[in-house]
Amino acid sequence: MNAPNLETSYQSNDIIPRLHKVKRLSEGRYIAICPCHEDTRPSLAITIKPDGVVLMKCFACGADGLQVCESLGINPASLFPHSDNPKYEKQPRLGFSSWQLLHSLEKDMLVVLISAKMLVRGEALPESDINYLSEVVMRINEALQYLEGAR
Repeated sequence: MNAPNLETSYQSNDIIPRLHKVKRLSEGRYIAICPCHEDTRPSLAITIKPDGVVLMKCFACGADGLQVCESLGINPASLFPHSDNPKYEKQPRLGFSSWQLLHSLEKDMLVVLISAKMLVRGEALPESDINYLSEVVMRINEALQYLEGAR
């Protein structure tokens, strides 16, 4: 195997041709034979992220990108796109997903359900429960506003 020229510009597809039995699963997602162990079936997951970063993980032996690069004899820097700006710049956080917000409101939604069942049975809600329900409604509305603003 020829040693790669580390001075050449980065291309995420430099890694794929060095692997065996590569199968494309979807855009930027592949599986292949892991070069770190005696693999008979593809167990190495490869993801090429939109920003060009290559992630690798073998689900048979546990090898990561660094170990795969060592087995292939390539520089681990090849897993990252070339940058004219080597300084780290903090990227904005993407915020919370819908699932995260729903999960955080799980207890509140349970309180709403219990209160609704009490009202259906004709039971009166204590003042403290009514106050708490008011807070719950505000939190749910804030979550909805957050999600609407995130779109």
